[in-house]
Amino acid sequence: MDIKMDKILLYKKAYRYLENLTPLKIDCGTLCNSACCSGSTDSGMLLFPEEEMLLSQENDWYTIIERDNLKLLVCNGHCPREHRPLACRIFPLLPYLNSDRATDFELQMDYRGNSVCPLVQHSSPKELDRFFHRKVQYLFNLLLQDSDIKKFVKMLSTEQDGIRRLIDG
Repeated sequence: MDIKMDKILLYKKAYRYLENLTPLKIDCGTLCNSACCSGSTDSGMLLFPEEEMLLSQENDWYTIIERDNLKLLVCNGHCPREHRPLACRIFPLLPYLNSDRATDFELQMDYRGNSVCPLVQHSSPKELDRFFHRKVQYLFNLLLQDSDIKKFVKMLSTEQDGIRRLIDG
C-alpha cells in the first residue's frame, strides 16, 4: 500500500472517530451564528497534509485556496457534515507541540479563531465537552505518528506561538 493510500485511510478513520462529536453539548453555532462555517478568501480551515484527496469532487459547498504550500478550505456555510475536514471536526482545538518537549503535545484553543469564536475568546480546552476533548487528544496521539502530520502540527504550533505573542502584547 502506498503512502498516499495510508494517509487516506488514516483520515477516514479520524473522520469516523470524530463524526458526531462537538465541542459543547449544545450547538455552539448558536453562540456565534456559525461564524466558523462562513469563510472568505482570507479565512477558512487549513487542510492537513494530503487531506484534499478525501474531499468529494462535488465541491459546490467549498473552495480550496492554496497559499504558501498550504491548502485552505473555504466553506459556503452549508456543508455535508460527514465530509467536514479534520480542522472543522476539532475546532476550536489545536494540537500543539511544545518545542521544549518534542514528543509531547497538548490541546490548546486555536488562537486563529479568536475573531470568530466565543469559545476561543472565553474558554480553555478543559472547559469544552470532556468526551470531545478526550477523543481529540487520543486521535492526535495516533495522528502525530505520521511524519507529515507531525511536521504540519509543528508549523501550526509555531504560528500559535506568534499569535500568542501578539495577543499578550
